[in-house]
Amino acid sequence: MDKYPIDLDFTVRRIQDNLFHLFTKIQINHESKSLPGYVLFIEGVSLFSFDEKASLSEEDKANLLHYSGLNITINSFRNILATLTANGPFNKYTLPSIDVNKLLHDKQIQLKNKKQS
Repeated sequence: MDKYPIDLDFTVRRIQDNLFHLFTKIQINHESKSLPGYVLFIEGVSLFSFDEKASLSEEDKANLLHYSGLNITINSFRNILATLTANGPFNKYTLPSIDVNKLLHDKQIQLKNKKQS
C-alpha cells in the first residue's frame, strides 16, 4: 500500500465575508491499472470562519486556509480512511504524510499553466 499513487486536489471559495469552504478530494490507487488492494476516493468540504473582530489581512486568511485548513482537512480524511478500512480485507490503510508546501507549490504551477493556456 506504500506504493499506491495519491492524487490530491483542493479549492478554497469564499461563501460570505468571513466564511470559506475548502473542498478537498483524495484519490488513492485510482488509476486505469491500479495496484492490487484498495482503490479509495474521498471528498469533502470543510467550513472555516474568521472572527469579525480579528484584524486579519486577506493574505493572513489565505495562509491560514491553505496551510492550517488543508492540514486539518487532510488529517480528518486520514482518520476517516483508517476507520473505514480498519476491518477490511487488506488491513487498515493509513494515508501517508502529505507535504503541504509541495502541494501548494504544485497547485500554483498548475493554475499558472491553466491561465496561460
